[in-house]
Amino acid sequence: MLKTEYLIIIDKVSTSALYSFLNSNKRFNEFLEQDKDLVIQAKSGVISYKDTTFTYNVKHGQVDGKEQKYFYLIVGNKGEVKPEYKDLLRAIKKMVYEEGFILETLQDDLSFYYSQQAYSLIHEIENYMRKFITFFMVAIVGKDWVQGNSPKIIKEAINKSKRKQYSDVLQQLDFKHLGDVLFSSYQNSDNSKLLSKISSYENTSQIDLEELKSFIPTSNWDSFFKGIVDCDDLYLKSRWDSLYELRNIVAHTSSLSEDNYNEILSLVNDVKPKLQSAFEKLNTIKLKSNERLSISERVAKDLDPILRQSLEELSFYEVEFRNLYTEYEGTTFLELINQLKKDGKIDIATFEKIEQIMNLKSKLIFESSPSNTNVRKLNKQLGELNHDIQSTWSRDVYFAFIRLKGKGSLEDIYRIIFETSTRKFSTNWRGTVRKAIYTNSSNADLFDGRFDIYKKVSKGIWMIRKDLDEQVLKSFLGEEYGKNS
Repeated sequence: MLKTEYLIIIDKVSTSALYSFLNSNKRFNEFLEQDKDLVIQAKSGVISYKDTTFTYNVKHGQVDGKEQKYFYLIVGNKGEVKPEYKDLLRAIKKMVYEEGFILETLQDDLSFYYSQQAYSLIHEIENYMRKFITFFMVAIVGKDWVQGNSPKIIKEAINKSKRKQYSDVLQQLDFKHLGDVLFSSYQNSDNSKLLSKISSYENTSQIDLEELKSFIPTSNWDSFFKGIVDCDDLYLKSRWDSLYELRNIVAHTSSLSEDNYNEILSLVNDVKPKLQSAFEKLNTIKLKSNERLSISERVAKDLDPILRQSLEELSFYEVEFRNLYTEYEGTTFLELINQLKKDGKIDIATFEKIEQIMNLKSKLIFESSPSNTNVRKLNKQLGELNHDIQSTWSRDVYFAFIRLKGKGSLEDIYRIIFETSTRKFSTNWRGTVRKAIYTNSSNADLFDGRFDIYKKVSKGIWMIRKDLDEQVLKSFLGEEYGKNS
């Protein structure tokens, strides 16, 4: 039997007339019977609404020390939930609220009933989504994805799972993130590449519209399923997000109304057929190797903030590295470094350093289960790569000072480098120039302690220190030592 319990408080100050009248259970029943559809048979312990009978009991009392009365009301529904039961509860609450009484719900089995029905729906759609994503990530992207995409949440799931199955791992993803895997939009290329591409155009005839469109953020759904299922990611994402909010009401034992339940039912009926249609057509999807890597990297970034920071830092260094060798545009990063090695533009040590970073990246997001040790190793190697890239900027900055007779403002340095460099400049290149000065000056907080090359003259004005040791300069400039000096 479903049971609803209300505690109704009547305050003399706010409802003085009814406060005096409602001095017994009988008077309270008469108050409720103002609704012509409602009849109470107190002796029999029943209440009828629109000729449908329910159990009923009421008790009253006085709140100690206050001019307040309370009525403790219990209404029960035996068997299946009847529409009149819901109408009765609405009618009682309507009369109570209209008179300014205070109503507290002590027990709401009707809400629990709808929560049970809603949970069944949510559980079904959540597990269907897990099945869909498991099939997509394992059978389409590649079976090693789970091991490769193993930031902390995935790694812990693998360790806890006795069977070590891929589906066990995905059980650890929460409801909201399941939607993010498919529906969240992301860019395959960063905006610095877009700005570089736009700046390279000399007239409108050079504009490659399809290439520019490739910079538009897109989701895995729109990339791989929109063409085979008549539905875009925004349609599904908005409904999945709404389901997530309603799921929280159910999960946190909040009051779930009939309207909430009907909304959940409607959302599930919207989403499920789209997922079913996509699932049936999964075997028609063929991914390129770069698409597999892109998806794996994207999910890894979503799941682990630490790994995301490292991968984004690597992307930044890749852009910086490409800016040094603009003549090799259109190649992948691995193709680029192989060509640079072949052409003698980078040494073996630098090539091996970048190759190790790219191999470790693959292990972290695609090939094998990563550990905190591997993440730390990646960060260390990124630091070394950053030093190599920063060294090229440091040499450019040094020779810009030489052109300025050893002394100049930051604006002068920016101008010289911009006018003389063959680089493609990213949006934050001026910050990189400043860093090349600050890390090589004991007058700056960023000084790294290695080469004390510059001296601060005044705000924004710097100079090369006089009488620098020749061996220090040789170490600082490397192969560029002796040029233009």
